[in-house]
Amino acid sequence: MAYHGSGSQSPGENYDEGGHHLQDIANNQNYEEEASRGLLSSQQSPFSGPFDDPQQRGLSPAPRPTSGYSLTESYAPEAAYHDPYSGNASVYSGNSENPAAAFGVPGRVASPYARSETSSTEAWRQRQAPGGNNTGGGGGNLRRYATRKVKLVQGSVLSVDYPVPSAIQNAIQAKYRNDLEGGTEEFTHMRYTAATCDPNEFTLHNGYNLRPAMYNRHTELLIAITYYNEDKTLTSRTLHGVMQNIRDIVNLKKSEFWNKGGPAWQKIVVCLVFDGIDPCDKDTLDVLATVGIYQDGVMKRDVDGKETVAHIFEYTTQLSVTPNQQLIRPTDDGPSTLPPVQMMFCLKQKNSKKINSHRWLFNAFGRILNPEICILLDAGTKPGPKSLLYLWEAFYNDKDLGGACGEIHAMLGKGWKNLVNPLVAAQNFEYKISNILDKPLESSFGYVSVLPGAFSAYRFRAIMGRPLEQYFHGDHTLSKQLGKKGIEGMNIFKKNMFLAEDRILCFELVAKAGSKWHLSYVKASKAETDVPEGAPEFISQRRRWLNGSFAAGIYSLMHFGRMYKSGHNILRMFFLHIQMLYNMFTTVLTWFSLASYWLTTSVIMDLVGTPSSSNGYSGFPFGKTATPIVNTLVKYLYLGFLLLQFILALGNRPKGSKFSYLASFVAFGIIQLYIVVDAMYLVVRAFTGGAPMDFVTDKGVGEFLKSFFSSTGAGIIIIALAATFGLYFVASFMYLDPWHMFTSFPAYMAVQSSYINILNVYAFSNWHDVSWGTKGSDKADALPSAKTTKEEGKDAVIEEIDKPQADIDSQFEATVKRALTPYVAPVEKEEKTLDDSYRSFRTRLVTFWIFSNGLLAVCITSDGVDKFGFSNSATVRTSRFFQILLWCNAIVALIRFIGACWFLAYEFLHAVRPTAPPAARFLHLPSPGSGLRSLTFYTQPSLFPLFNRWRRPFPSHQTPPSWISPPPAGPSIVRDASPPPSLYPGTLSDGAVITPSIQDVENLVHEPQNTANAGIPCKPIQKQQQQQAENAEGAAGKKKKKVTAAQLRVQRDLQELTLGSTMKMAFPNPDDILNFTLTIAPDEGLYKGGSFHFTFSVNQNFPHDPPKVKCTQKIYHPNIDLEGNVCLNILREDWKPVLNLNAVIVGMQFLFLEPNASDPLNKEAAEDLRQNRDSFKRNVRTSMAGGGVRGVQIRLGLIVQETDGWLPLHQHGDFSSWWYFISL
Repeated sequence: MAYHGSGSQSPGENYDEGGHHLQDIANNQNYEEEASRGLLSSQQSPFSGPFDDPQQRGLSPAPRPTSGYSLTESYAPEAAYHDPYSGNASVYSGNSENPAAAFGVPGRVASPYARSETSSTEAWRQRQAPGGNNTGGGGGNLRRYATRKVKLVQGSVLSVDYPVPSAIQNAIQAKYRNDLEGGTEEFTHMRYTAATCDPNEFTLHNGYNLRPAMYNRHTELLIAITYYNEDKTLTSRTLHGVMQNIRDIVNLKKSEFWNKGGPAWQKIVVCLVFDGIDPCDKDTLDVLATVGIYQDGVMKRDVDGKETVAHIFEYTTQLSVTPNQQLIRPTDDGPSTLPPVQMMFCLKQKNSKKINSHRWLFNAFGRILNPEICILLDAGTKPGPKSLLYLWEAFYNDKDLGGACGEIHAMLGKGWKNLVNPLVAAQNFEYKISNILDKPLESSFGYVSVLPGAFSAYRFRAIMGRPLEQYFHGDHTLSKQLGKKGIEGMNIFKKNMFLAEDRILCFELVAKAGSKWHLSYVKASKAETDVPEGAPEFISQRRRWLNGSFAAGIYSLMHFGRMYKSGHNILRMFFLHIQMLYNMFTTVLTWFSLASYWLTTSVIMDLVGTPSSSNGYSGFPFGKTATPIVNTLVKYLYLGFLLLQFILALGNRPKGSKFSYLASFVAFGIIQLYIVVDAMYLVVRAFTGGAPMDFVTDKGVGEFLKSFFSSTGAGIIIIALAATFGLYFVASFMYLDPWHMFTSFPAYMAVQSSYINILNVYAFSNWHDVSWGTKGSDKADALPSAKTTKEEGKDAVIEEIDKPQADIDSQFEATVKRALTPYVAPVEKEEKTLDDSYRSFRTRLVTFWIFSNGLLAVCITSDGVDKFGFSNSATVRTSRFFQILLWCNAIVALIRFIGACWFLAYEFLHAVRPTAPPAARFLHLPSPGSGLRSLTFYTQPSLFPLFNRWRRPFPSHQTPPSWISPPPAGPSIVRDASPPPSLYPGTLSDGAVITPSIQDVENLVHEPQNTANAGIPCKPIQKQQQQQAENAEGAAGKKKKKVTAAQLRVQRDLQELTLGSTMKMAFPNPDDILNFTLTIAPDEGLYKGGSFHFTFSVNQNFPHDPPKVKCTQKIYHPNIDLEGNVCLNILREDWKPVLNLNAVIVGMQFLFLEPNASDPLNKEAAEDLRQNRDSFKRNVRTSMAGGGVRGVQIRLGLIVQETDGWLPLHQHGDFSSWWYFISL
């Protein structure tokens, strides 16, 4: 990314060059309440505004009859007679007369559905038939439309553009409508694609494409909203919040990144992925149709019998609908106006669950768009003001940040009315404490165990490779392809692990081999989400969370050894070890929480109910006689309800036992409040009783500490209070967010025991239930099929209905009307599938869990076990256990508090401390005396990546500094008898030794002359001055040459080019931009460590002909032969003039990340890859080391790992010398 913070500064400002500042956006007091109007109005058109005024617009609407739901102000003149496809390549068939005029247009077509019908699924099904929008549901309407013939892409891909209603077109501001850079159809037509393939096969090679890529736009931010069955209110809340955040980004004035290389809105794509047609709320589709991203009647069930897997809609809109059914449309150029938003809507035909939705996002759309950052949201989660900008800023300012999340809090409603519900209040407290104590602690370590899928972000290139590969093992649609590694081949433990799939992705990202990605928590980024309000929904949700997190936690502990293969430094590894021990400790505490809570309850009731006769206290609160009886009844009530939980969990579903679970929550809440009252009585008695506190104050510090921390003293009570009440209050006030302590803490105290006794019991008892797999009952029989026809010598086409614009606009009126109907929750289908083997595993697990907790309780409290060798009595054991338990909780609380303090201090220091200049980010300068002695350069270009920060040696045409000397004599450096030729003329001779001082290196870094040739980064202002000087010199000394069309196109492509850190481009002849070289040094994958050079030759017929690309080295690759020819589909039959050099270079990069054995040039290498991937990997490494593969000698360099000392590079193949390197 090429963003450098603020572009211009006032004299009093001192912004960091590499940071990102948000002070240029004024605080909008009306972020929630914007200028809006209803979707429909009895007085005016919902889309009436300045862009529909006849004096301001050439296409003023013609007078038409007005109805209560009139949209006539938005119609273009003569819309009824306008042929929307005239002048293009579409072919018509059928009636040659104008169909609109023949059937009485411009008269309106009445809405075919009554208000009571429009929200029903049956009405939606009827509208999907061809012409269904104009039928009354019966067969009496004989109206027919003209048709057009649509050519399939590559003869198999159906991709069609449909006109959007005039009201939506006219809502786009004129300055965008008149800009044809993105194509004439971006704002006038919605694009529909019927994807009949697996997400992995959604590629350019197979004929699929997306509008941002077709318009040659770089996607910086891909915002994904995953949806299951949320109603239109929840969906609108999320979508409108996203559009408000995009507006915040577009309104940035001082951002060089967002304001450079095209409009900011063209760098952002919003993608909605709906998980199946059946569970989808059809009213939500009407809301999407209102903003232009969906239309009824265009989806196809199959294409020539090949079933459609996903229906993909694309449109760029400026409209948004708020949760309260208000339409937000542009009215002026003010800061509150929403910018255009590139939107994609992927409606999967079948319900295949969230992991499959993410596979469409990452493997299908991500690989075509190649975004830098992907932000994940769940429908119903509303991002707060500037929250997406804060997330993106965290990635920009930290190049090693692989994933991040913001703060999620519960949706409390207007006036916090939802806090009246104890379950909502308890969950609000839980979220808040997690964001204050747990997330900052884990962020300080660098490994956040879970980035919630409802609101998180990932760097796309960080999760590519093994993280996504492991993550997608949980996708059931890949079960046949993966075999035993897939979901069907997993045991029940692994299947539960994928219930918390986001935890797996987090671990795989941090443990990625050879990388040093870390995860972080961004406090400033906030979002609110809806939480369960009823006991059955709450229990069902936590069953999946608890089982998934427990299994994923065990998985991360068992595979912690993979961290040693990552690229983390020693300090990071030290803290990761600390975090591993902490997680192991908390896992043990969680496992024994059932027994621990029962013992705590029993101990407190015994202390207050049956006090010792020697201290003079009576039983509390009912006296010496009644209190023991009440306490015994409370204990039996506790055990009885606990036993009931196992019975309910093993034989009932929460929704089928609502009353029983509600009674259990109430019973455990009452018991918990009783225990709290008893505990408070103990505290009061300890500090205000007549007997003095048993602190020893006259025998030294040691005796005082011993008495303070003894189990019989008041010290342990102080520690217990500080670890709960004190810690929560102090940390909340430190983060300036204490309100939950007053509004939600009491409810949490009442529900806390139910977390253990109800939620944990239900979760473990239903370990066998991995029911978030596919239902397999989805049907799309309401959708029509698409059949192709093919005449001799012509391409295959599909005949499509061609509706006149007047009918499209009339049907849009009915769509808007349906969008306002009240939401009616559908009746959920309840299905139960049980497997005997899963039940058996569940029974064994629960038995062991109950037995271990019961054994602990019996060993601590029963006198009957004394005969087995226990030296202490049960009373002493109980006292010791109570002391250990409180100490353990205090230690955990202290660790969380330290993490929270460290995170707060780190945020404060980075807020006030300026960041390092850009040069220091690329070159790590060792301190004097660190042992830097010499640096040996080898002229073979493929060895240059050995110097991670130095891509080329110092050029020989420039006078070498004093610290460059000839090769020394002696056996330590031996000159190669036949060194390979250098691709970089003018480099140092082989074996030259450089012995720089620290000051020499610093001078070279900050020296502006020839730094571009030396491959050493310099300050951006120096680069800019150098480029300006070169341009001025060229303009003064040379005559202006004639520039060809190919040169102009290449020049534009180069300006829009975004090269990653693993690629370098060079021009041997600066005057010839049609011939250049590209160096790719992959930092992951099979070819990691290599450096590969390609020549690009662009002829004068570009872009009608593709560039010619050739590899200058011999390489063992299935898609590159030994002569250097490259097999890339877009360089051959798939080349289109709309493609640019950036698409070619991205394709070249993917060849090294994922070689394609199905389309080979080197058939031996392809066969090796297909049959034995490990063998192929060994052959690749051998070839990169200079060895021979199948009798062919391949000379390539091998990157060695960076080190702080001398590192020998052993001889490989025909390398006859020993070379020594030291890293900078």
